[in-house]
Amino acid sequence: MADELTVAQTALAAVQEENVRIKNALRSWQSAQSAHHRYR
Repeated sequence: MADELTVAQTALAAVQEENVRIKNALRSWQSAQSAHHRYR
């Protein structure tokens, strides 16, 4: 049981890190798109 909990916690941490990475990439993309449309 403890091993399963450790695996689940590790997987959760990995998913949370990926979520942060995706959110940052989306913000960066949105900023680039906004700048692109402003200077057309």
